[in-house]
Amino acid sequence: MPMDSMTQSTLYIRSNRPSPDQLNWRSSRFSKVTVAYPETVALRNITYEIKSGEFIGIIGPNGSGKTTLLKTILGLVKPVEG
Repeated sequence: MPMDSMTQSTLYIRSNRPSPDQLNWRSSRFSKVTVAYPETVALRNITYEIKSGEFIGIIGPNGSGKTTLLKTILGLVKPVEG
């Protein structure tokens, strides 16, 4: 098909994501948290703080505790310390 006979499509995406003030979310923090499973310690002595309006990324190799950290922040996993 010749290029001049092709039609161009444009996709517009609008996000209605609320601002941090609308979410009433102030901050999230841990202090010296350790999370362990029966066979291993997944997170040891973790301290962090995320303030309202901040964005973070969590990167690391497989098995380094990224999912465990997120589950702990959400309250799905309970720390053994901290």
